[in-house]
Amino acid sequence: MSNLGFFNNDKKEYTITNMRPRRPLKNFLWNEQFIMILDHFGFGESFRYINPEERRFVVNDGEAGRLIYIKDRETSEFYDANRNYANKSFDKYECNVGIGYQQIVSEYKGIETKFTLAAPTEGFAELWKIEVKNNSNTTRKIDLIPYCRPSVNVTSHLAYGHADYEKKLDGLYFSHDAYNISHNCVGVYMKASMSPTSYDITDINFKGIYNSWGEPQALYNESLSNKGSSFDSTYCGAMQFALDLAVGEQKTVYVVLG
Repeated sequence: MSNLGFFNNDKKEYTITNMRPRRPLKNFLWNEQFIMILDHFGFGESFRYINPEERRFVVNDGEAGRLIYIKDRETSEFYDANRNYANKSFDKYECNVGIGYQQIVSEYKGIETKFTLAAPTEGFAELWKIEVKNNSNTTRKIDLIPYCRPSVNVTSHLAYGHADYEKKLDGLYFSHDAYNISHNCVGVYMKASMSPTSYDITDINFKGIYNSWGEPQALYNESLSNKGSSFDSTYCGAMQFALDLAVGEQKTVYVVLG
């Protein structure tokens, strides 16, 4: 497996250094109620166990399930730090698989990003830790935009769906108030350790109709749309945070999704 990475015995991790293997490398994080199935980019579904025949998904499978965008506010250049859809010339790019966690590390033009995922010991939620460090020799003004594709529509009837920023939560809440379903898991929330400066909750506003994940429409603007939505088939959760970093400074944002 030397063409993929190596074992780090001191940290009890396997470090994936080949971030473009022939097939996705899968990892599982779980407790008795909840499981996350992740590839080496941090993509993959997560769901809550309801009964032997039923699951309540939290994040959908497929491309762009979880993305960490970094934008330089002075140059307007942006990229996704964990997937690198635009194939930027990263100075560092690896995935560390540890006991009970997974961490994607990248560095580009002096900005190092660490995206750590974990499941709690009990309960049904994803735990994210996003660390952004300035390794350059000048002060940097950075926007951090975590993105996910929550599983909102429990049924095929889109009229039940709604999503927006909730002031009391200080985060995003996605609901699907369906009639006569077998469980009460009708909502998904996305909350961070700091208040967002802006947000998006639909892919039409964030990615756009004709744009790619490497160049989402919303990141060409100074802020996200701050618009709620109903009757939507492609919800997303995106929050923008302004980070001013002195030389050598690191800032951390925590996100809970459940």
